[in-house]
Amino acid sequence: MCLNVWGALERQPFFVAAIEAIGEFLGADAQKPFYLAFSLNSADELRRLALDAGLKDIQIRFEHRTMCYPVPARFVTGWVSGAPITTQFLALPDDRKQAFIADIVKRVAAYVDDAGLAVPMENHF
Repeated sequence: MCLNVWGALERQPFFVAAIEAIGEFLGADAQKPFYLAFSLNSADELRRLALDAGLKDIQIRFEHRTMCYPVPARFVTGWVSGAPITTQFLALPDDRKQAFIADIVKRVAAYVDDAGLAVPMENHF
């Protein structure tokens, strides 16, 4: 059996940018599910939970990956359509939707190269 969980939020540039934009456009309540998604990020805690669940031969490995997508705005649009904020996002006027997407793209601009979006992500596997 394998399990993969996100690393600490502060080490996830895309999600930091997205959560900040969510706060500005949709409010603090809309941010809450995202904080929870990154709350299980310590190898020690994962090991303890696995042991408590009766798992054996536990091996935890830290991984660093890069999330790539050729068109950042298209990635953000697709991401928001499957995120816990989809309903709130869709309720925004069209100009605010576009501003929200542009805001996230601007926040991750340092992670765009000639091939598009290339954002580091960390996790425990």
